[in-house]
Amino acid sequence: MAPSLGWLLYSLALVTFVVTWTAIKVARRYRDSGILDQDESADDNATLVLSGKRVPTQLFVAMFDMASISIIAAVCILQAAATPHLVVRLAAQLRRVDSLLTPRTYETPRCLLAFIMILVFVEVLDLFCKLFEDEEYALNTLPSYVSYIITYMREAMFVDDVSGVLERFRTINAELKEFLVEYSAAEVRARVADTDRRSRALRRLAVAYDLLCQCVESVAHQYSLFLLCNMLGLLMRLVITTYFIVHIVLGIAAPNAPENATAPLVSVFLFVQFLWLSGHFLRMLVLVYPCSSTVEETLRTGTLVSRFINYESLDSQISQQLRSLSMNLLHRRIAVSAFGVFDLSLPLVCTVMSAVTTYLVVLIQLKLPAHLTKIQK
Repeated sequence: MAPSLGWLLYSLALVTFVVTWTAIKVARRYRDSGILDQDESADDNATLVLSGKRVPTQLFVAMFDMASISIIAAVCILQAAATPHLVVRLAAQLRRVDSLLTPRTYETPRCLLAFIMILVFVEVLDLFCKLFEDEEYALNTLPSYVSYIITYMREAMFVDDVSGVLERFRTINAELKEFLVEYSAAEVRARVADTDRRSRALRRLAVAYDLLCQCVESVAHQYSLFLLCNMLGLLMRLVITTYFIVHIVLGIAAPNAPENATAPLVSVFLFVQFLWLSGHFLRMLVLVYPCSSTVEETLRTGTLVSRFINYESLDSQISQQLRSLSMNLLHRRIAVSAFGVFDLSLPLVCTVMSAVTTYLVVLIQLKLPAHLTKIQK
């Protein structure tokens, strides 16, 4: 994991390959699109002007889709190459936390394997459908599949790191809860308890909690640029995919649907687009849910400490420790954010969905008037 010139050169070569390949395919698609007919070019709502040339809105959306995912993949590779020391530091911090807690095995969540397999299956199905319909278009979009796989792997790494921190927060809360139950039983037995032992245990848990807070900061710092680009990319993916679906439902040909498509082909294309839409929404939930659960666990820690204070006398040593820990919990805000622009939490999903609805209405308005005019004719 130590930084090396070989690893950096390999990362730069991979970024150059992905970005250059995508740029060539996008440029070729733009060149082969040709100039629109006079009847179509007269329809300003259906076209956009790029370099003095009118381009259909659908084609522009498809090219933007390919370009944006390659940029996100490049960010994934470059950030991973530039921050190996943060990975080492996070691993060292987690090992120190494990030394302070009850011995326990932390494994990679098995759902991540299912997450990767589902997304790759959607990619393979989509590529197969495109090869069956139009081989040239399938070759044009092939760089996007490579970029998607790179992004999926980076997302899985992020979820794995956050899940590891989450499980250790749960371990701290479990030990605090056992501590509280033990004290209640001891209070029934005429308050006979080992104060020194409990004081050491509480100090150990407080140190472990502080280290886990540092781990959250390390994870956020390690993935901030990726999270910012990827969440914006997911927002655009949701808008674009829904845009394609609405166009099919309204009877408008999508940019990657065959011109003379039969009903079965259109149905298959529509099914694949629904899979893509579900996959993008699943990716957003997989990224947000463990972060939101981590914040909830820290709030649960504060609740347990507050309950625990009520069992101690005001002048006891443990009471002073609990109050100090309570003040630390009060003033230490835990959140996984992308440079502070937004926090990864469940309310972010609602914000993204409302933004998707707004942008989708704007895109549909660019095409819908032309479609209604053709129907009237």
